Amino acid sequence: MNRLHSPRHWVLRNEDSATRPVLHVQGDADEIVYPEQHALFESDCASRGYAFEGMVAGGFGHSFAVRDRNARGETIDLGPKVVEFLERHLAGPAD
Repeated sequence: MNRLHSPRHWVLRNEDSATRPVLHVQGDADEIVYPEQHALFESDCASRGYAFEGMVAGGFGHSFAVRDRNARGETIDLGPKVVEFLERHLAGPAD
């Protein structure tokens, strides 16, 4: 069951020749998907030629919002990074 939920499983299973951009955010306090998986996923994407952009969010666990606060009171705002990634890989800047 865990394998079917893993992004690594789907990247390695993909037989399509098209490369896909990947934005992956991993919390370094994640106790469900260990942070080491972030590096493995990056390696898998590289092996398929996918453009990979990754970020490790300090003090955050498995699930958090685009704008959120961790247990230590530190905030994160991934909004600009997500928008920039989507603009670059999908449609370009909005007019």
